[in-house]
Amino acid sequence: MSSEWNANSVNESFVYRGREAHLRLKECLAKAKNRSVYEFFADEAAAKASVYDYLEGRSFLHSREALLSALRELATIPPPRGEAFDHERYVQARLSIIDGLLKEFDQ
Repeated sequence: MSSEWNANSVNESFVYRGREAHLRLKECLAKAKNRSVYEFFADEAAAKASVYDYLEGRSFLHSREALLSALRELATIPPPRGEAFDHERYVQARLSIIDGLLKEFDQ
């Protein structure tokens, strides 16, 4: 990623990633009815979707520092109980995604 911060580009990236996560979640939920291994993938996709939905279009995207601060704060907020097959697995996937984003943008 270049050193020049582009809030619109970052937001577009989150929009795209969120759409991909929602499509993957839909696919995995359908497949989980017949193959339990897809429950794992569904929880991971749900975690991704929740993180990217949270980030999309937010005012803290105006700077790298504000985004990093928001990501650190998000990591401390317990996620709501949702449609996860395994809540702990969902929580761990969510934290892993947030950690990955912190590494991606902390350059």
